[in-house]
Amino acid sequence: MLGGALLIAAIAIGTAGMVGSFRERALANGERELGNTVMLLARHFDQQLEQLDLVQTSMVEYIQSAGITSPDALERRMSGRDVHLMLKAKIEALPHVGSLSLNDSNGKLINSANSWPVAAVTIADREYFKTLKSSPELTTVLSKPVLNHVTGAWTTVLAHRLTGSDGAFLGVVLGSVQLAQFENFFTSLALGEGAAVSLFHRGGTLLARYPRVEAMIGRNFSTSPIFRNVLSKADHGTTRLDSPVDGQHRLGSARNSSRFPSRRSRRPRFRPRSPIGGNKPGS
Repeated sequence: MLGGALLIAAIAIGTAGMVGSFRERALANGERELGNTVMLLARHFDQQLEQLDLVQTSMVEYIQSAGITSPDALERRMSGRDVHLMLKAKIEALPHVGSLSLNDSNGKLINSANSWPVAAVTIADREYFKTLKSSPELTTVLSKPVLNHVTGAWTTVLAHRLTGSDGAFLGVVLGSVQLAQFENFFTSLALGEGAAVSLFHRGGTLLARYPRVEAMIGRNFSTSPIFRNVLSKADHGTTRLDSPVDGQHRLGSARNSSRFPSRRSRRPRFRPRSPIGGNKPGS
């Protein structure tokens, strides 16, 4: 009887060890798969923002080559229907870009790809506009989520500073992407049951998520495990965590955007990063 009991105990211990080993291998494979998925997502959004950045840079160069040196000259030269058509043409091949516009040094909309005649809209109250206007050393800001003044949709804005030859602030070139565009792309992915994917601003603000949790959009998660345990130490990595969004125990993988500013760029330009995270329930 004692020998039988010892045999049963040995089998139980061996089985538990095998189960634990299989579980750890499954989790390791899941971490590797999740990390690869997040890397591809980061590259995808880098490319989308790079396309918008190139369009805006071309507008900045156009305005500089036109010899515009004052806010009055900017409005006079860039408020016509021909410029509206030019802006419209520049984003026709970029379906993820919601708008491209020019605003003067007071925030007033001068021209836009979206509508003609131009709507009476101002961005003087926006944090990204105030930041660019008050900081001559900055060239670019990628905003936190904001509600579009016209459509009411959640939007993130990439803003380029317009500067005269004497360094004077002339206005901004704005390109915006509705956060629904990110979520639509997330929805199209073949995610496993219970999986979630999120896009965060570098400072921790949630920009987009699938499945969407409306109350969480715009909230800051900079103290969450994915930031504290991964992104505070490296530009990418994987961890096991209790999700701060839905409370589920998950594998979480995150990677910083490698090419685009999530808050600001300085001269000489450097590129801070925006994290993209994916996660799925732990085994």
